[in-house]
Amino acid sequence: MASKDKRSGPVSAEATSLDGPYGGKAGASRLESVHVPLADGRVRSVAIYRSVNVATDPHLREAALAGALHRFETGEELAISFVYHDPSARKFCVVVPEVLRYDELKERARLLDRIAEDAEAPVPHYVREATVVVGASALGAYLARPASRSPLELDRREQELEARETALSARDEVLAQREVRIRERAEDVTGREDELRQQAEENEAMGRDLAMREQELEERMLTLVDRERAVREKELASHVEPREETTAPKIARSKPPAPKSVPPPATAPMRGDRTEPIAVRAPSPIASPAAVEDVVEEADDVEELDEIEPMGTYPGRASAEDAEELVDPDEVAEEVDPDALSAREEVTGVHGRGEDEAEPKTMIASAASLAPKSGGGRAMPEALGRGAQMTVVLEEPIELSARLLAEHGDFGPEGGELELLAQLAVDGGAPIVVLTLANGKADHARRLALDPRVPDDRRVLEILRRRFEARVHVFGADGQFLRTESVRASREVNVARMLDRAARLRTEATALPDAAKERALASPPPLSTEHPFGREPEGTDAAAAARALGEVAEWMAPEKLDQALLEISVPADVVDAVVAKVVERAVLHGLALPSALADRAVAAGIAPEQGALVGQQIDAFRKTVTQSDKSGLDDATIATNWERLLAAAADHEVAIDSETHELAYRTIREVRGDTTGGHPFGSVDPASFAEMGPPELVVMLDHPRFRRAAAIALAGRGDAQFADALCKAVRKMPRAEVVRVVPKITKLGEEAGDALIDGLTARKTFVRQAFALALGHLKLRRAVVPLLHLLTSEESDAWREVARVLGTFGNASFRTLQRQLSDVKAGEERYIRTLAYLANNGCEKSITDLTKSSDEKVASLAGRALAMREDVKIEDERVHGKRPLDGADPWLSFSRRFFEELEGTAPDVDLLEAE
Repeated sequence: MASKDKRSGPVSAEATSLDGPYGGKAGASRLESVHVPLADGRVRSVAIYRSVNVATDPHLREAALAGALHRFETGEELAISFVYHDPSARKFCVVVPEVLRYDELKERARLLDRIAEDAEAPVPHYVREATVVVGASALGAYLARPASRSPLELDRREQELEARETALSARDEVLAQREVRIRERAEDVTGREDELRQQAEENEAMGRDLAMREQELEERMLTLVDRERAVREKELASHVEPREETTAPKIARSKPPAPKSVPPPATAPMRGDRTEPIAVRAPSPIASPAAVEDVVEEADDVEELDEIEPMGTYPGRASAEDAEELVDPDEVAEEVDPDALSAREEVTGVHGRGEDEAEPKTMIASAASLAPKSGGGRAMPEALGRGAQMTVVLEEPIELSARLLAEHGDFGPEGGELELLAQLAVDGGAPIVVLTLANGKADHARRLALDPRVPDDRRVLEILRRRFEARVHVFGADGQFLRTESVRASREVNVARMLDRAARLRTEATALPDAAKERALASPPPLSTEHPFGREPEGTDAAAAARALGEVAEWMAPEKLDQALLEISVPADVVDAVVAKVVERAVLHGLALPSALADRAVAAGIAPEQGALVGQQIDAFRKTVTQSDKSGLDDATIATNWERLLAAAADHEVAIDSETHELAYRTIREVRGDTTGGHPFGSVDPASFAEMGPPELVVMLDHPRFRRAAAIALAGRGDAQFADALCKAVRKMPRAEVVRVVPKITKLGEEAGDALIDGLTARKTFVRQAFALALGHLKLRRAVVPLLHLLTSEESDAWREVARVLGTFGNASFRTLQRQLSDVKAGEERYIRTLAYLANNGCEKSITDLTKSSDEKVASLAGRALAMREDVKIEDERVHGKRPLDGADPWLSFSRRFFEELEGTAPDVDLLEAE
């Protein structure tokens, strides 16, 4: 029997490997010739397959599976065993016909002998486990089962799974860190939104207050005009008509001059029919008292009308001589009921509490009750004799009267300077303002409770809101008049905030005014509370500045600031002055500031913006910690401050030099431990970046010395999931590094588009330019609108390169730009230059059509753009290296180096050295 091997060619290197396809003779397709006796006595020679390799002879697969491999066209069918080999499926077996089932073990033994005799071919695992199947149906079932894997392959698969699991763990860690940063950023954004919302509410309240005050001024002007008219009429009447025919009786009938009644207000805001409270909120930062007075300065000239003639403009303060000239006492007696006058001698409280009620605690007295006695001195208001601590007269400035008790003999010059406070106390939702008159000894204070819900009380507070000043008449324990003093303080903003708080609490109040006042006087707000606004900070070193900063930061919380301004009555300008001084000292030592105080530092002019402030703090703190005594700071405080400064630098894209960076992280590691505070960069070799995994490279992005090399290595991995980390690192790089790294990021493709678009909002001009060039290179259509916004908002000359980038988009950006041409309010040159670039990039016909637009402005812009085409073409050729750069244009040289980096033709030196 002759035999023949059928092979496809030489055995490949892959076939010779231990776990590759079997290349031995037993697995190759093999034909044998056999003699078959025929019915007519003849013997026929036919070729049969004793081995089938479906990889080299795929046409034999279907015949083997159908059991027709040894069935001939003449009708003969032979029962012959054969070897089936499928290298791709790793299947190797002997197929035995049903009638030869008894030869199963012999056939397998013969197959193993053939394999063993062929010592030149390695035996893979699937061949070594060769089996026997009986019949075509068993062959199909065997092929349907999964192929067994060799131990070597299983080991390799296990290693691959472990490597993948490690990579996934590293990626999960990176994602977890990113999630933490996003959450922290979201919390910061939420806090900032809350601050902005509060600021908007305060501004809105201030706007309403200004409108109300403007209306008050208008009403006051009308009142003054009426008074001036009355003065003229009086002068005419006194010169023309005889005295006995004066209009004084009419005046007496319409407005009886009750000596002890509440005087009519001097200004329009104090009219009796005005009961609605005026909501006022102080701006943040706290406005100075001068700002509160600005609105009423316009009325100063008008108020000089009061000096025309000292007549009965304030009836309660009119002299006896004026009263005799204006009103005949006999006629007044005929018109006014004496009983009615006595009933109005004192106004006790808001709801008309009369004399029958015992010991009233607060009082609005009449001006006449303070009139000088005929024998000299001043009469004490009757309310003080009935137990009131203080009374007030509705004047501007207000007049207060206070009676000393026997044990308060030193309440005066010998006991300390008088001070007037306004303190807010909330009782049952009722906002009560306690006016407190105190001197150096707090236990001698005299108080008056005012409820902003009560019209007369609110008028007193409105006067103090405009100018916090009062004339104080002091009476002794025996009722004798002692002296009159003027008290002035800068608490206008405090009172304004109290009125605003009262307006917001008004609908919630449940306590009646009289009861709320009495409780407020029984348990008044404290006169002294430990706070940082009434003393100078101790010490001048950084430790003292840190303690002062901590105290001030604690008191700048909204609830504590309200306590200082509303309850303790610290003047708003004192708070501002102390905060400004503490913040200035903190920045001088490089101490990190909370966000609210950082805003105040910028507002105070310590730095032009937040990024510059952080850079200034980092430089100052480095000097502080390099002192021999570290300016009194301990290691834990230094590490915490470094962490806060580094976080602020990351938020505001502030680049930190390598030496400062290593100093900060070395301190953090010493305090927190080796596993925290950054990577020990001192032992890093940049040459090993190619072998580092992505997580290690991401850590390297934090270090100024290794940031560029790490970014280039990470971008070379082609994984877009690191685009965000790369773009954030770029924001902190200097110009020479940015122009080298950003072209490498473009290799990440469109998946890096979101991170690149976000980079258009970077603080640094050259970073924005680099990201714009990258988006133009990638031709991301979703970047057209952000680029157009950058074109119109860019303050530097980098807008010229943004215009060129937009021009490279062609029709994709033309349609968006066209919609804005009819409403160009400023920056026409930017649109003209962009249109010129578009005309050179396939939009010439569209721009030519714009020159025929019915909108003259649009037609003019298009015409000027077509005239500029040659200029921008020359500039574009300079950027792409087709012409030499003319002059030292930093924007063009940056763009040219960017494209050289993209093309791989950039010189080895940095851009700064090349320039």
